[in-house]
Amino acid sequence: MSRLGVMVRRVMILITPRQAIEMASLGGATGLNLGDQLGSLTVGKKADLVLYDLMNLSLLPRTDPIGLLVLGRPVNVVDHAWVNGQSVIEDNEVCNVDVDQPDLPDTTIGDNFRVDSNESDGTIGVNVNQPGSAPRTPGPVSISSTGAPRCNHRPATYGEYPNVIPADSVNIPDPAAQTTRDNNGRAETGWVRTCGTGTPNNPFYWAPTNIDPIDLIPNALANARTQLTAPTPAINPDATAGGIVNLGMWLAIDDPGTTTARATLAGVWAQVTATVTGITIDLGNGDTIQCEGLGTPIPDSALESLDQGPCGYTYRQSSPDDDPYQLIITTNFNIAYATSNGQSGTLAGIGRSITLDYDVDEIQTIGVSN
Repeated sequence: MSRLGVMVRRVMILITPRQAIEMASLGGATGLNLGDQLGSLTVGKKADLVLYDLMNLSLLPRTDPIGLLVLGRPVNVVDHAWVNGQSVIEDNEVCNVDVDQPDLPDTTIGDNFRVDSNESDGTIGVNVNQPGSAPRTPGPVSISSTGAPRCNHRPATYGEYPNVIPADSVNIPDPAAQTTRDNNGRAETGWVRTCGTGTPNNPFYWAPTNIDPIDLIPNALANARTQLTAPTPAINPDATAGGIVNLGMWLAIDDPGTTTARATLAGVWAQVTATVTGITIDLGNGDTIQCEGLGTPIPDSALESLDQGPCGYTYRQSSPDDDPYQLIITTNFNIAYATSNGQSGTLAGIGRSITLDYDVDEIQTIGVSN
């Protein structure tokens, strides 16, 4: 008996990628009773636009870019974005976000290291081997998801910004020297930030003279979290067909690759890298299994076998009628960090999950005697 011969087929109602885009844009706006303001490129509506980079490898080949955008796995494809006519992303770089990253969940990193967001105003603090929260690091932090900064931070000189020289200054600073000031007892230096092909509205900023790049980890971590997506299952039998009692499953996920995010400010940076260490599968019947790496997808040689895979499971009981098992697949990510001054280590792991309705049926056999 072949594996395909025992799968229970389900009828699927499909929508096209273009219908999906319309449902997500105009359909969403209509659902919010804002169809007259949002959801389509129409004169008089708010200018909410996204420009995708069709040269991005994840959108190739360009035979059907809308189909790839909806059904593929696009990565870092947003080149520009505008909200109500205001630019929020330029050259794949968020251009209107300052150093504060509110609503970052508490993350225990080690015995003497904790990243937290306990402040009432959402302030992120980082402390190393000391109690309490570190002071905020002011200035426009640049976030890059490629591991290399998309914005350039360079020293601001007195020759460029003579207006920062105090009016009562006795000595005239060297025009080539970096700007400095005393801000209520804290030494600060001036910097210039430029991104992509343009210059932000406020390229000049002050930053503490000695920034510990470890303080930028929350910014890099927050960006990395946004990139970590739910797993794409590669299981057999898949959820659309459902399982069969005593038919072994092969459990795996597609490779999400390595995720890297870097935060840069005032010449220093902190980088966070997320890699898959394993997957956890809650079978929905009280059993849970863990597998290393990406699991084990079924090979062609096993398509005629009823045995489960190395990362697999065999249901011994069918799911209740009209109440499929809730199959939860979780990708477990290891989070490592590194900084521009050579510090490195590991943060608390992160998981991303997807829940599937998994109907398990039982095939009844009847013996007939001659």
